[in-house]
Amino acid sequence: MRDLISSPKWQGHQLGLPLPDGGHAVSVSMPHWRHVVGYEEGAEDIVNALQCGYPRFVIHPFVVALNKHLQAALARPGEACFAFPSLAVAQRAKAFLHRRSGLESRIATTPFDSVFALCFPESGFETAKSFWQHTGEIVSSRQAQSVMDRERSETGEGAEAKTAIRAMLAELSGIPSDCIWLFPTGMAAIAAIHRVCGELIPGRPSVQLGFPYVDTLKVQEKLGNGAVFLPHGHGADLKRLNALVQDGEVSAVYCECPTNPLLQTPDLAKIAHMTRPAGVPLIVDNTLDSFANINPFPHADVAVISLTKYFSGVGNVMGGALLLNPQSERFDALCTGLAATFEDLLWSEDAIVLAENGRDFRARLTRVNRTAGELCRYLKTHPAVTRVHYPEFVSRANYESLSMSSDPGFGGLFSLELVDGPSEAPRVYDALRVCKGPGLGTNFTLACPYTLLAHYGERDWAASCGVRPDLLRVSVGLEDADDLMRRFEDALAPAPIRG
Repeated sequence: MRDLISSPKWQGHQLGLPLPDGGHAVSVSMPHWRHVVGYEEGAEDIVNALQCGYPRFVIHPFVVALNKHLQAALARPGEACFAFPSLAVAQRAKAFLHRRSGLESRIATTPFDSVFALCFPESGFETAKSFWQHTGEIVSSRQAQSVMDRERSETGEGAEAKTAIRAMLAELSGIPSDCIWLFPTGMAAIAAIHRVCGELIPGRPSVQLGFPYVDTLKVQEKLGNGAVFLPHGHGADLKRLNALVQDGEVSAVYCECPTNPLLQTPDLAKIAHMTRPAGVPLIVDNTLDSFANINPFPHADVAVISLTKYFSGVGNVMGGALLLNPQSERFDALCTGLAATFEDLLWSEDAIVLAENGRDFRARLTRVNRTAGELCRYLKTHPAVTRVHYPEFVSRANYESLSMSSDPGFGGLFSLELVDGPSEAPRVYDALRVCKGPGLGTNFTLACPYTLLAHYGERDWAASCGVRPDLLRVSVGLEDADDLMRRFEDALAPAPIRG
């Protein structure tokens, strides 16, 4: 396997290669800015070059093969088939397809115990795929490979791995392991708690506080009773939140800590002071820290994280976790709601890989903290850089109030704005000698033009929320700090200098 720390895939001829090597990579090489634009615009030469992608956005080749197998066996003329990991998930997908497109569909059993097929008119494929993307209730690449090969997972070993993952998360978070629930993706955890909150406080929208990762908002907008979006997360937005909560107009409040991609840390104590007396659950996505430096408890009622990112680090497996705060006044209701519909859909082989990858999480994040901090302090003073979004420089007091130590690290993710960004960001991106593609939290540094990947069709809207189309997002890995700074220095060298 290629060492992406010392030998990144950053050149144009490496378009479409998996990051990392292997059959289960969760990122793909997009070395040039035009590759990202071409992918978003559906350019055949770009799309066809991709050997894989982030599995919720680009259906993995093993899952494509499974879908084709099911279509050949089960579809009627004019129908497409999509594999889902349980009957309940297929039923939710069926309801979503009808609600969003008006199309009727049917659920078919398959020869595979763990897979159900949703069969629907071919015109509904993109809508069905959007359910897969937004909810994260997916068939993983390992699951698809196993069922197609007629192999059964080592369920005993898988159960042990899941116990080990919960134990690791319990140690990191201080939350008992029996209050921790595992999911096939981080978005599946968010979708699950969204369903529960919608049933506990029915008929009311949720609130998204702060600019979030794209699908967190999509789940709230498209599944349930809609969302009130407060993009800035402070000042007037907090006053609006308080009014909504006081008027009984809120089913739940969602925020990220820190936010992606602007790395802002919300004032969780102030938010909880608003939500707790009203019995409104506060759900915090802690993926960008994953309990390495800060802890959203006791303020949060629920924390969710994507185990795909920093917890795994390797970039070869998907997973998610949901942690319930046992001190929350809503704990019993939330726990009962989750237990009523929870299905263990984290594939055993994925759990085994996650448990192995996560064993050195603390050591990795200690190093990432140090390297990212040095790099961001260097970039903050660089004349070609106008702004570095990083928790050390953004809402630092809020961040430090959640710190688990007197000298916290600030994580591995940051975003850059450049002098003459619209013209310079593509040039710097192309020249940067690190891996480039979707995702974050890998052991190798990974950069992307975030707004193009996540909000290509709504760039003006994102810009109105403070997320520029020329924003460069960087996830720092385990490279040597001096080496990484040299790579950025080289890429920035010809850039215009701020006056």
